[in-house]
Amino acid sequence: MLDLGCAPGGWLKILSDAVGAQGRVVGIDLAACGSIAPNVIAIGGDLRDPAVAGAALERLGGSAALVTSDLAPKLTGIRARDEAAMAELLNISLAIAARILQPGGALIAKIFMSSEFKAIVANFERYFNHVEVTRTEASRPGSAELYIIARDFHSSRRSQDTTGGEVS
Repeated sequence: MLDLGCAPGGWLKILSDAVGAQGRVVGIDLAACGSIAPNVIAIGGDLRDPAVAGAALERLGGSAALVTSDLAPKLTGIRARDEAAMAELLNISLAIAARILQPGGALIAKIFMSSEFKAIVANFERYFNHVEVTRTEASRPGSAELYIIARDFHSSRRSQDTTGGEVS
């Protein structure tokens, strides 16, 4: 499993427990993330750097059944800039997932309600048979934070792009 935006490590712990001692979870974040469990590898770095994404995929050692993305930009308060930054992070998540997911795999990604929302969901639908959007009970009331749950990855759509660029 691969966890994008893994700090401080809550999802890493959940994923570590889910895969068990014989499984492997790789996490990436700009912030350092301490040792979670023996089956977890945390990498500090920027996903937009091809070397960071490549190192994570190499350490994973093969395809993944699940990619999680809790990425969120540092908000500036400038709506258009913040929405563009979130869309970029979602495109990075989708590009990496398209490269590493096994057929039938899933991607769960944080998304904020924005003017780009429908286009982003449509892009996910190009790569997955089932896409739904949900709000968690843990989200603050009135929060624009949602999660895309994309299941049943189309292996025929596998991307060769590891840089985090747009998936085609």
